[in-house]
Amino acid sequence: MGLAALSKKTGELQEIVVVISIFIAGMGEMQTLRYLRLDYFCESATISSTEILEKQLSFGNEDLQVAVYFSKTEEEESFREKVEVERFTGKNFEQSVLGCIIS
Repeated sequence: MGLAALSKKTGELQEIVVVISIFIAGMGEMQTLRYLRLDYFCESATISSTEILEKQLSFGNEDLQVAVYFSKTEEEESFREKVEVERFTGKNFEQSVLGCIIS
């Protein structure tokens, strides 16, 4: 079942913790999305998360929170060079370096 179908079935899709390496097309169109978290993702995915946030804010979805976590400080710095995260409010966007998880 796709995310759009799940959203229609449950009436409101509020949280997605992304555990895959790609975004599903149309995720930015889900106007009931409330939380998007990316742990240790590639730069293009983290940039896409800010594009989804921008789209959701343009729909009037002020409740969406996006959290992006990096494994290295260099990754966060590179991300900040490419994305003006200052334009988002503190309640809508969070980024941090968590370090590597070794299993």
